[in-house]
Amino acid sequence: MGSRKDQTDTEAENLTPQESLDDPPRNWRRVGAMAGVWGVVLAIGAWVGPGFAAGGEKAEEDKPVTEQAPKSPSVAAYRYLKFGTLGQTDSVAVCEGSDPDVSIGDLQNLAADFEEKYGKSPFPEVEVVDDSESDGRHIADRVLRLENGASEKYEMTVTVKEAENGFCVENAEYGNGSTEGGDPGATVEPDKLAVDYLTRLYWDRSVSDAAELQCDGEYEGVDAQELVDAITAQVENKEASSLAGSGFEVNGGTATVSRDLEIQEGAQVRTESFTVGIDMASSCVVSLQGGEGLLGE
Repeated sequence: MGSRKDQTDTEAENLTPQESLDDPPRNWRRVGAMAGVWGVVLAIGAWVGPGFAAGGEKAEEDKPVTEQAPKSPSVAAYRYLKFGTLGQTDSVAVCEGSDPDVSIGDLQNLAADFEEKYGKSPFPEVEVVDDSESDGRHIADRVLRLENGASEKYEMTVTVKEAENGFCVENAEYGNGSTEGGDPGATVEPDKLAVDYLTRLYWDRSVSDAAELQCDGEYEGVDAQELVDAITAQVENKEASSLAGSGFEVNGGTATVSRDLEIQEGAQVRTESFTVGIDMASSCVVSLQGGEGLLGE
Protein backbone atom coordinates (compact mmCIF):
# COMPACT_ATOMS: atom_id res chain seq x y z
CA MET A 1 0.00 0.00 0.00
CA GLY A 2 1.41 3.36 -0.98
CA SER A 3 1.09 6.68 0.79
CA ARG A 4 -0.51 9.87 -0.43
CA LYS A 5 2.21 12.37 -1.38
CA ASP A 6 0.07 15.51 -1.52
CA GLN A 7 -3.26 16.53 -0.17
CA THR A 8 -7.73 15.45 1.91
CA ASP A 9 -17.47 22.17 6.57
CA THR A 10 -12.83 30.20 11.14
CA GLU A 11 -10.71 34.28 14.09
CA ALA A 12 -10.65 32.91 17.60
CA GLU A 13 -8.78 34.92 20.22
CA ASN A 14 -6.91 32.01 21.75
CA LEU A 15 -6.29 29.55 18.93
CA THR A 16 -3.35 27.55 20.22
CA PRO A 17 -1.96 25.21 17.55
CA GLN A 18 -1.01 21.79 18.89
CA GLU A 19 0.91 18.89 17.50
CA SER A 20 -1.26 16.71 15.24
CA LEU A 21 -0.93 13.37 13.49
CA ASP A 22 -3.44 13.67 10.68
CA ASP A 23 -4.33 11.64 7.64
CA PRO A 24 -2.43 12.17 4.39
CA PRO A 25 -3.17 15.61 2.89
CA ARG A 26 -6.21 15.79 0.67
CA ASN A 27 -7.39 17.66 -2.33
CA TRP A 28 -11.16 17.89 -2.71
CA ARG A 29 -10.37 19.90 -5.82
CA ARG A 30 -7.03 21.47 -6.53
CA VAL A 31 -7.75 25.11 -6.98
CA GLY A 32 -5.04 27.66 -6.38
CA ALA A 33 -7.13 30.84 -6.34
CA MET A 34 -6.83 32.26 -2.85
CA ALA A 35 -8.41 35.68 -3.36
CA GLY A 36 -11.58 36.98 -4.94
CA VAL A 37 -13.98 39.86 -4.93
CA TRP A 38 -16.71 39.55 -2.33
CA GLY A 39 -19.63 40.12 -4.67
CA VAL A 40 -22.16 37.60 -3.44
CA VAL A 41 -25.10 38.38 -1.17
CA LEU A 42 -28.47 36.85 -0.61
CA ALA A 43 -30.97 39.64 -1.28
CA ILE A 44 -34.45 39.08 0.12
CA GLY A 45 -33.74 35.37 0.21
CA ALA A 46 -32.69 35.27 -3.45
CA TRP A 47 -29.27 34.27 -4.77
CA VAL A 48 -27.60 37.33 -6.29
CA GLY A 49 -24.20 36.99 -7.95
CA PRO A 50 -21.71 39.01 -9.99
CA GLY A 51 -23.91 38.71 -13.08
CA PHE A 52 -26.35 41.09 -11.47
CA ALA A 53 -23.63 43.62 -10.71
CA ALA A 54 -22.45 43.35 -14.28
CA GLY A 55 -25.83 44.45 -15.53
CA GLY A 56 -27.97 41.35 -15.82
CA GLU A 57 -28.59 38.53 -13.40
CA LYS A 58 -28.88 35.06 -14.89
CA ALA A 59 -31.96 32.99 -14.16
CA GLU A 60 -31.34 30.60 -11.26
CA GLU A 61 -31.64 27.52 -13.43
CA ASP A 62 -29.11 28.90 -15.94
CA LYS A 63 -26.31 29.22 -13.40
CA PRO A 64 -23.79 26.48 -12.58
CA VAL A 65 -25.04 24.32 -9.72
CA THR A 66 -22.41 25.69 -7.34
CA GLU A 67 -23.61 29.23 -8.02
CA GLN A 68 -27.26 28.43 -7.33
CA ALA A 69 -28.68 28.89 -3.84
CA PRO A 70 -27.73 25.91 -1.65
CA LYS A 71 -30.59 23.43 -1.40
CA SER A 72 -29.73 22.12 2.07
CA PRO A 73 -28.16 23.51 5.26
CA SER A 74 -25.30 21.02 4.95
CA VAL A 75 -24.43 22.22 1.44
CA ALA A 76 -24.58 25.88 2.56
CA ALA A 77 -22.15 25.24 5.45
CA TYR A 78 -19.84 23.13 3.27
CA ARG A 79 -19.65 25.75 0.53
CA TYR A 80 -19.02 28.59 2.97
CA LEU A 81 -16.00 26.89 4.51
CA LYS A 82 -14.53 25.18 1.45
CA PHE A 83 -15.15 27.74 -1.29
CA GLY A 84 -14.73 30.66 1.09
CA THR A 85 -11.24 29.39 1.93
CA LEU A 86 -10.49 29.05 -1.79
CA GLY A 87 -11.77 32.55 -2.52
CA GLN A 88 -14.50 31.24 -4.85
CA THR A 89 -17.15 33.59 -3.53
CA ASP A 90 -19.61 32.92 -6.37
CA SER A 91 -20.33 29.61 -4.68
CA VAL A 92 -20.95 31.05 -1.18
CA ALA A 93 -24.35 32.17 0.11
CA VAL A 94 -24.35 34.70 2.98
CA CYS A 95 -27.68 35.97 4.29
CA GLU A 96 -28.50 39.59 3.56
CA GLY A 97 -27.35 41.87 6.35
CA SER A 98 -25.29 39.14 8.03
CA ASP A 99 -21.69 39.68 9.07
CA PRO A 100 -20.25 36.30 10.14
CA ASP A 101 -17.75 36.39 12.99
CA VAL A 102 -15.42 34.32 10.81
CA SER A 103 -15.66 36.09 7.49
CA ILE A 104 -14.63 34.99 4.02
CA GLY A 105 -11.58 37.21 4.43
CA ASP A 106 -10.68 35.40 7.65
CA LEU A 107 -10.91 32.03 5.89
CA GLN A 108 -8.68 33.28 3.10
CA ASN A 109 -6.21 34.58 5.68
CA LEU A 110 -5.97 31.09 7.17
CA ALA A 111 -5.05 29.75 3.74
CA ALA A 112 -2.55 32.57 3.18
CA ASP A 113 -0.94 31.93 6.58
CA PHE A 114 -0.66 28.23 5.76
CA GLU A 115 1.04 29.02 2.45
CA GLU A 116 3.45 31.45 4.09
CA LYS A 117 4.31 28.94 6.81
CA TYR A 118 4.76 25.82 4.68
CA GLY A 119 5.43 27.21 1.22
CA LYS A 120 2.41 25.44 -0.30
CA SER A 121 -1.20 26.40 -0.94
CA PRO A 122 -3.51 24.29 1.26
CA PHE A 123 -6.30 22.03 0.08
CA PRO A 124 -9.39 22.59 2.28
CA GLU A 125 -11.48 19.69 3.51
CA VAL A 126 -14.72 20.02 5.46
CA GLU A 127 -15.67 17.27 7.91
CA VAL A 128 -19.09 16.83 9.50
CA VAL A 129 -19.12 16.73 13.32
CA ASP A 130 -22.76 17.36 14.25
CA ASP A 131 -25.99 18.95 13.02
CA SER A 132 -28.74 20.40 15.21
CA GLU A 133 -31.58 22.93 15.23
CA SER A 134 -31.99 25.99 17.46
CA ASP A 135 -34.51 28.84 17.24
CA GLY A 136 -35.37 27.98 13.67
CA ARG A 137 -31.73 27.89 12.67
CA HIS A 138 -29.62 24.95 11.53
CA ILE A 139 -26.39 24.63 13.53
CA ALA A 140 -23.63 22.86 11.60
CA ASP A 141 -20.58 21.87 13.63
CA ARG A 142 -17.72 21.23 11.25
CA VAL A 143 -13.95 20.84 11.10
CA LEU A 144 -12.12 22.84 8.45
CA ARG A 145 -8.93 20.98 7.67
CA LEU A 146 -6.12 22.52 5.61
CA GLU A 147 -3.78 19.96 4.07
CA ASN A 148 -0.70 19.84 1.87
CA GLY A 149 2.14 17.91 3.45
CA ALA A 150 1.44 19.70 6.72
CA SER A 151 -1.96 19.72 8.40
CA GLU A 152 -3.98 22.30 10.29
CA LYS A 153 -7.56 22.06 11.45
CA TYR A 154 -10.08 24.52 12.86
CA GLU A 155 -13.29 23.66 14.64
CA MET A 156 -16.15 25.72 13.25
CA THR A 157 -19.82 26.30 14.01
CA VAL A 158 -21.85 27.57 11.05
CA THR A 159 -25.37 28.92 11.55
CA VAL A 160 -27.64 28.47 8.53
CA LYS A 161 -31.18 29.69 7.94
CA GLU A 162 -33.71 29.06 5.22
CA ALA A 163 -34.17 31.67 2.52
CA GLU A 164 -36.81 32.06 -0.16
CA ASN A 165 -35.08 29.82 -2.69
CA GLY A 166 -32.62 27.82 -0.58
CA PHE A 167 -30.37 28.29 2.45
CA CYS A 168 -27.83 30.93 3.47
CA VAL A 169 -25.13 31.33 6.12
CA GLU A 170 -26.05 33.70 8.92
CA ASN A 171 -22.93 33.28 11.04
CA ALA A 172 -19.70 31.31 11.35
CA GLU A 173 -17.53 31.15 14.44
CA TYR A 174 -14.65 29.16 15.84
CA GLY A 175 -15.18 26.10 18.01
CA ASN A 176 -12.88 25.20 20.86
CA GLY A 177 -9.74 23.98 19.18
CA SER A 178 -7.30 23.81 16.32
CA THR A 179 -4.18 21.83 15.61
CA GLU A 180 -1.32 22.01 13.22
CA GLY A 181 1.65 19.84 12.58
CA GLY A 182 4.23 18.62 10.13
CA ASP A 183 4.15 15.47 8.03
CA PRO A 184 1.28 13.16 8.96
CA GLY A 185 2.25 10.24 11.15
CA ALA A 186 1.42 6.57 11.01
CA THR A 187 -1.43 6.60 13.53
CA VAL A 188 -4.56 5.50 11.70
CA GLU A 189 -7.75 7.55 11.95
CA PRO A 190 -10.38 5.36 10.29
CA ASP A 191 -12.89 8.08 9.54
CA LYS A 192 -10.31 10.31 7.87
CA LEU A 193 -8.82 7.43 5.88
CA ALA A 194 -12.31 6.49 4.66
CA VAL A 195 -13.07 10.07 3.62
CA ASP A 196 -9.70 10.23 1.89
CA TYR A 197 -10.54 7.07 -0.07
CA LEU A 198 -13.98 8.31 -1.12
CA THR A 199 -12.49 11.65 -2.10
CA ARG A 200 -9.99 10.05 -4.45
CA LEU A 201 -12.76 8.09 -6.13
CA TYR A 202 -15.58 10.65 -6.24
CA TRP A 203 -13.95 14.06 -6.45
CA ASP A 204 -10.53 13.20 -7.90
CA ARG A 205 -11.90 10.30 -9.98
CA SER A 206 -8.51 8.65 -9.68
CA VAL A 207 -8.48 4.87 -9.46
CA SER A 208 -4.70 4.77 -9.15
CA ASP A 209 -4.67 7.22 -6.23
CA ALA A 210 -7.44 5.27 -4.50
CA ALA A 211 -5.51 2.03 -5.00
CA GLU A 212 -2.68 3.48 -2.88
CA LEU A 213 -4.99 3.24 0.15
CA GLN A 214 -6.29 -0.29 -0.50
CA CYS A 215 -4.98 -3.30 1.41
CA ASP A 216 -2.73 -5.31 -0.91
CA GLY A 217 -4.49 -8.46 -2.07
CA GLU A 218 -7.29 -8.16 0.47
CA TYR A 219 -9.57 -5.43 -0.85
CA GLU A 220 -13.12 -6.48 -1.68
CA GLY A 221 -16.46 -4.93 -2.53
CA VAL A 222 -17.21 -2.11 -4.99
CA ASP A 223 -14.79 -2.08 -7.87
CA ALA A 224 -13.03 1.29 -7.93
CA GLN A 225 -12.95 1.56 -11.73
CA GLU A 226 -16.66 0.73 -12.05
CA LEU A 227 -17.54 3.38 -9.47
CA VAL A 228 -15.41 6.06 -11.14
CA ASP A 229 -16.93 5.20 -14.53
CA ALA A 230 -20.45 5.49 -13.07
CA ILE A 231 -19.65 8.83 -11.43
CA THR A 232 -18.16 10.20 -14.64
CA ALA A 233 -21.23 9.15 -16.63
CA GLN A 234 -23.89 10.36 -14.18
CA VAL A 235 -22.58 13.29 -12.13
CA GLU A 236 -22.20 16.51 -14.10
CA ASN A 237 -20.89 18.69 -11.28
CA LYS A 238 -19.21 16.72 -8.51
CA GLU A 239 -18.16 19.91 -6.69
CA ALA A 240 -21.78 20.48 -5.62
CA SER A 241 -21.58 17.33 -3.49
CA SER A 242 -20.64 16.82 0.15
CA LEU A 243 -20.21 13.98 2.64
CA ALA A 244 -22.45 13.69 5.70
CA GLY A 245 -21.96 11.56 8.77
CA SER A 246 -19.34 11.11 11.48
CA GLY A 247 -17.71 8.48 13.65
CA PHE A 248 -16.96 4.79 13.16
CA GLU A 249 -17.24 1.37 14.81
CA VAL A 250 -14.40 -1.08 15.45
CA ASN A 251 -14.97 -4.82 15.56
CA GLY A 252 -12.23 -7.45 15.46
CA GLY A 253 -9.53 -5.12 14.20
CA THR A 254 -11.65 -3.66 11.40
CA ALA A 255 -13.22 -0.21 11.60
CA THR A 256 -16.48 0.39 9.77
CA VAL A 257 -17.05 3.95 8.56
CA SER A 258 -20.43 4.96 7.08
CA ARG A 259 -20.86 8.14 5.08
CA ASP A 260 -23.72 9.59 3.01
CA LEU A 261 -22.74 11.30 -0.22
CA GLU A 262 -25.12 14.19 -0.92
CA ILE A 263 -25.21 14.99 -4.63
CA GLN A 264 -27.03 18.19 -5.60
CA GLU A 265 -28.89 17.74 -8.89
CA GLY A 266 -30.70 20.95 -9.76
CA ALA A 267 -33.26 21.54 -7.01
CA GLN A 268 -32.91 18.01 -5.66
CA VAL A 269 -30.34 16.41 -3.36
CA ARG A 270 -29.60 12.79 -4.14
CA THR A 271 -28.11 10.62 -1.39
CA GLU A 272 -25.78 7.66 -1.93
CA SER A 273 -24.65 5.68 1.13
CA PHE A 274 -21.21 4.07 1.44
CA THR A 275 -19.57 1.86 4.05
CA VAL A 276 -15.78 1.72 4.11
CA GLY A 277 -13.89 -1.02 5.97
CA ILE A 278 -10.52 -0.03 7.45
CA ASP A 279 -7.91 -2.56 8.59
CA MET A 280 -6.66 -0.98 11.81
CA ALA A 281 -3.42 -2.95 11.95
CA SER A 282 -2.37 -2.18 8.37
CA SER A 283 -3.96 1.29 8.11
CA CYS A 284 -5.54 0.52 4.75
CA VAL A 285 -8.95 0.19 3.08
CA VAL A 286 -10.07 -3.43 3.08
CA SER A 287 -13.57 -3.01 1.64
CA LEU A 288 -16.14 -0.64 0.15
CA GLN A 289 -19.88 -1.22 0.01
CA GLY A 290 -22.80 0.94 -1.18
CA GLY A 291 -23.41 3.35 -4.04
CA GLU A 292 -26.12 1.15 -5.49
CA GLY A 293 -27.87 4.11 -7.11
CA LEU A 294 -24.75 5.09 -8.99
CA LEU A 295 -23.90 1.53 -9.95
CA GLY A 296 -27.45 0.64 -11.04
CA GLU A 297 -27.77 -2.21 -8.56
